[in-house]
Order: sequence, then C-alpha cells, then structure tokens
Amino acid sequence: MTHQEIDINYWKEKYPLAELKKCGASPGTIDGIKPLVMNIAVQEEYSDAYEKLEKLPVDIFMWRHGTPQKSYLTKIGGVPHRPNNEPWPVDEVGHPFTFLCQFCFLDSKGTLPFSIPEDVMLIFIKGKDALYDSDEIKIEWWPVNIDCISSQKCPNTNLDIPEYQGEIFKTHHSSCLPEELEYSDFEYEYTLHNISHYQGSLISPTAFIDNFDFDNNEKLVCCFYTQLEALEDATPLDGTSSSGWSENISDILGEVVTIAIIRSPLGDFNVLTACD
Repeated sequence: MTHQEIDINYWKEKYPLAELKKCGASPGTIDGIKPLVMNIAVQEEYSDAYEKLEKLPVDIFMWRHGTPQKSYLTKIGGVPHRPNNEPWPVDEVGHPFTFLCQFCFLDSKGTLPFSIPEDVMLIFIKGKDALYDSDEIKIEWWPVNIDCISSQKCPNTNLDIPEYQGEIFKTHHSSCLPEELEYSDFEYEYTLHNISHYQGSLISPTAFIDNFDFDNNEKLVCCFYTQLEALEDATPLDGTSSSGWSENISDILGEVVTIAIIRSPLGDFNVLTACD
C-alpha cells in the first residue's frame, strides 16, 4: 500500500459502537473518524444482511496534520505535486489560483473501472467564490515521476490552506439499506443513506451525494469534503476535549462544500460543487 492505512481496529476499540450510540453520535458524512467507525461497526453488526447487497468499492481518506513522505501522496495544502517548470494556473488578470488538495490513485487501481489521465490529480481554486462556480476550479493530472516544484516557487495567494496528509481506508458501500434495517430503529434514528453508503473525501466510481444530480452515464472519480476533523484531534466520547475542527478548511473557505470530479460518457473529467 502506498498510503498509510487507517488502523480501523484501533479506532473501533477506542470508540465502541454502544458508546457512540449512547453519546448521540451519528454516522452522517465521514468528516472524522467517529462516523467512519460507526458505519463500519453497524455493517459488521448486520453483516449477514449486508452480504446480500451489491458491494461498491470506495477508498475513504482521513487526515493528519503534516506533510506526507512522498510529494505525490494524497494531501491538503502544502506544495503540490507538479513539474518545476510548469506555469502556475492564474485567472484572467494573472492572479494565482490557490492549491487546495490532491488525490493519489496508486492504491485505487482496482476501485475505478476506467482509466484516468495520470496517477495524481490536483485541485486549484480561484478563491472562496469558486465554491459556487465549478468553472473557477481547475484540475491537473501529473505522473508520479516528475521533477517536482519547490515551495519557493509556489506563489502566495489570498487563501492560507493548512497542510494535512491523507490516510486511506479501503472498503465498500451499497446503494440501499438491508431490509433488516429499513424499518428498524437505525432507519429512523440515522436516516437510510447515512448507514448504507459514504459521503466525505473519497475515491469511488459510485457515490450518493446530497445535492448532486448525476447523469446515469456519468461516473464519480473522487470527492473532497471541506469539513474535517484530523485524526489526532478526534475528541473523547465524554466530550472533555474540543480540539477537533481547528484550522478547518470549511472555516477558511466560508462554506462546507463537496467538490466532486466526474467522468463523462465521452471520457472528459469535469468538476461539480455543492454546499451543505
């Protein structure tokens, strides 16, 4: 595995399902480790029911503060993985775009059933207003082996994005809830979609994202969700610490936003955005 893997057993031991339910936690969008643990624990508790459903691959990313060991790995902020001599993307008057994040697909070869231009994809945004206009978001694709740009050559922009490194958890989701749960307390307590499939920062050809209307022939490539709780900021179940959500990307951008990269039937790659 190229990325650091999430040790889900460690987190399940730290956040038992019974305790998560007792403190009112919800699966919801995967913006931190507790919703992920809750989803996995529920699926394991009802494993016989879930085994009957079609399994759809999904690679979920959680975040840690800091810089990954390799420039091409999945990350937020910092120095993008792009060639040293490549002109930086700018707007119509020459102002530089802000590097937001990048996804590395080396560990996702079996997740996507189609080819992608290169193994690393970068997302740049014009500014906060870009979140409402996908035309003001740029994506770039680069191979792993390049002479990468240095931090000294990265321009200053009007947004200061803190740096995080991605950790991966490879799993699957399903397009519906098992019949055994459809009319149970879970369905009423958490809503159907929160347990049956994932929303968050992820790589998957199939996702079920609120506020997006995909064409049947379009395929999801990946999503970046701006609300996050870094793994080392995960709060105890008793609520004694409130360190989570510091330096949140959604606070910097002024909105909680999902940025989705979509593959069209013609093989083009396009950007969609939706605000919570």
